Order: sequence, then C-alpha cells, then structure tokens
Amino acid sequence: MRAHLGAVFEHGPYTTAHVTSFFNAPPEVRATVVPERDDYELKWAELFEQMFPGVDAHSLRLRRLILFGAMNATVEWFDPHGKLPLDELASTISDQFLNGVTHHYDHAPTTHMSSTL
Repeated sequence: MRAHLGAVFEHGPYTTAHVTSFFNAPPEVRATVVPERDDYELKWAELFEQMFPGVDAHSLRLRRLILFGAMNATVEWFDPHGKLPLDELASTISDQFLNGVTHHYDHAPTTHMSSTL
C-alpha cells in the first residue's frame, strides 16, 4: 500500500492524473494505458489470492476495488507536505483494511484525525 501511495504522491503528476482523469480521457489515450493498468490490477489480485485463500474471486475483487478507491481518494484530501507522513497514512490504511476501524480502540476515538492531516 505504501508503494501505491508513493506512486500517487512521489512520482509526479502522471499517476495522479491517471487516478483522477482516466475515464475523462479520450478512448485512444485510455486504450494505451489499459494494458498497464490491467497488469497492475492482476498483481494485486494475485496478492489478494495469496493473502486471503479460500475467499471467492468476486469478494476479493470487490475488496480490492474498495482498497484502491480508498487509496486513490487520498489525492483529494491528503497533504504530502502536512503533519501526517505518507508512511503513517499507508500504515493506517493497511491497518484499517486488514484489521478494521476499531482494532486499536476500546471505543470510538474522541478526537478528529483531520487535525493531523
């Protein structure tokens, strides 16, 4: 997850443009990117199959897309120059995805995380 977020925030505007504008791009532009995107998604699909053996392909795909959505949406609100380091963001997303929101809390947190972003 850190590598994916690193691509979004540390490797120039290409990844961010892809994340935010892919479906608005002309068909010929999308056609050149689709093989790379499909290869990347296949790597994630294989990783999920290894991490979650016995889970059906439909459920794995849905969970993978939810995770991609969460990571890709960070371009809308995360400030890579703000108080929250990218490594901590990646760790938090990983922990929440793998363990759930309440994993580290006996009850709902009383502070708002947005103040640290």
